[in-house]
Amino acid sequence: MKCLSPSMRVLFYSFILDQPLFLKIKKIIKEYQKIRALYRFAINGVLLFFVWILFYKFIRYQADIHTFYEYVTNNITILILHVSQWYFDVLNYQTQLQGKVLRIIGTGGIYLDRGCIGRNLMGMYAGFVIAYPGRFIHKIWYVPLGIVLIILINTWRVAGLVAISYCCVEHVGINHDVIFKYSVYAITFLLWYIWIKKFANQEKTQSKKSNLEIVE
Repeated sequence: MKCLSPSMRVLFYSFILDQPLFLKIKKIIKEYQKIRALYRFAINGVLLFFVWILFYKFIRYQADIHTFYEYVTNNITILILHVSQWYFDVLNYQTQLQGKVLRIIGTGGIYLDRGCIGRNLMGMYAGFVIAYPGRFIHKIWYVPLGIVLIILINTWRVAGLVAISYCCVEHVGINHDVIFKYSVYAITFLLWYIWIKKFANQEKTQSKKSNLEIVE
């Protein structure tokens, strides 16, 4: 496309946009956006669920994709462990990071399994925001922001469990299985609530304005 002059580019894009197939797709999208938000959310959610299953069962085992997936997963695990260790360094606690085990010297510490880094929660969070109606421009930054926040909260959770294993190891179980776990869920639900109230409503407002302009 760089070899075309500006005027030729305009003609090319005008040609593409005027094609019957493109116009039909555009019309379908407009009609789909008229469906009630709750119904669209349900349809999008079902479609994304099947995409998620397809990815986990088949796509992620393709050679290049599997390599990339393992790279991302391992690096998130390492990131969480190193940031958690940094908290203790700031507080002048002597810690040891050995593989995926983080401990305060003299304790057993905790082992961070890849299943505990919040992969499914990140996927659920992103899937909800993508499926729920709202302006795409906001989804571009809101999804990554939420994922970064979930990772950050996980560093606090890991550091908290390491500290509990130091002071009162008998309470590690309940904090891991209940308190910290559902605290992360609660914050994720809060992010969803903010999306629904703050950003999904913008689409409704925009739609109402468009309808008023058409009436006028």
